[in-house]
Amino acid sequence: MIKYLKSLADKFMKASPVKKALAVFLALVYLLALFSVIVKVNVVVVTPGTLNGTAYTKASEKPVGAVKIETDNKPGAIYTIGVYSHIRVTYFQHLISRLSRDIDVDDYNPGADLSKREEIIRGEIHREFAMQHALIVAYEEAAKVDESIHIEYDFKGLIVSAVFPGSKSNLEPRDFITHINGTKIAGISDFSTRLAGITGNTAFTLTILRQDKGEYAEKNVSAQKTLYDGDYKLGVELQEYYEIDKEKTTPKFTIAERMPSLGSSGGAMTALAIYNSLIEEDITDGKIICGTGTINVDGKVGAIGGIEQKIVTAQLNNVEVFFVDEYDYEAAKAKYDEIKADFQLISVAEFADIIAALRGDTDE
Repeated sequence: MIKYLKSLADKFMKASPVKKALAVFLALVYLLALFSVIVKVNVVVVTPGTLNGTAYTKASEKPVGAVKIETDNKPGAIYTIGVYSHIRVTYFQHLISRLSRDIDVDDYNPGADLSKREEIIRGEIHREFAMQHALIVAYEEAAKVDESIHIEYDFKGLIVSAVFPGSKSNLEPRDFITHINGTKIAGISDFSTRLAGITGNTAFTLTILRQDKGEYAEKNVSAQKTLYDGDYKLGVELQEYYEIDKEKTTPKFTIAERMPSLGSSGGAMTALAIYNSLIEEDITDGKIICGTGTINVDGKVGAIGGIEQKIVTAQLNNVEVFFVDEYDYEAAKAKYDEIKADFQLISVAEFADIIAALRGDTDE
């Protein structure tokens, strides 16, 4: 190998100036190309994705989806939309991404943003609680149509879905907060109010449930707020978590062991698919329906990310109706107009709005 390299060096030294210049130029091009596919830059790239199955029943032709509802009803063609998110891409990927108006590129700060692994854990937790909320909302709404439909559940606590850099909370992802300074919390609003009453970086006690060797055990941790952008915050992301009593719930359901995507943005459409699987009427009228928006147990449809890429994905998959939360409607409509999409775009604030739109009880 050394002899070969020495031979190349000798040939280079004996070559004409033109050949030397060409060799140097080609070497620089090669190094630049190598640099562009190896070196990563601190950006997050979000691209259009795919449609994902939601609920299915015993009547489904293809038993594929996130949850099986034990009925003989037809679930309809209802999908969630997933987009692809890439943290810290190569310089070449970054340049290519900039060429498309359908791809979103944002800055990534390793010191303040979650790592790729932390984002995956966060997405798994979001997906888990989103399914709970979707089941609760769908069953309770379907019970208004059929009294035999029933669901029972209890509030377990606030689940920690992410801990941000700099946090002094002493919390970990998947911890459940049940008490603050000895007082049991009733939900996210109650906790936020009590947390706001603690000034500055004063230490306080959180009672939590933490997993240890597969079992949850109660313990107390001392926590403090941290100064973020001029405000004292706990530095964690929290979500309301409910436990559903499957034995007392009817019809029965089974959540898939492997889910098609991460995150909670498919909550509203999952709730719709479950609802349609529970009742005898197919309110979709055979249309291909998808959408995006989180779902809360009170039926509110919340904001999401990647709306422009989801609009593009829907158009590529010949969707007929697209539901979007009211917070992202403007951005969705702008992209809808830009790509001249031909599906029906409907803004909704709560789950009841989706049902009303499909039944024709709205002017939307």
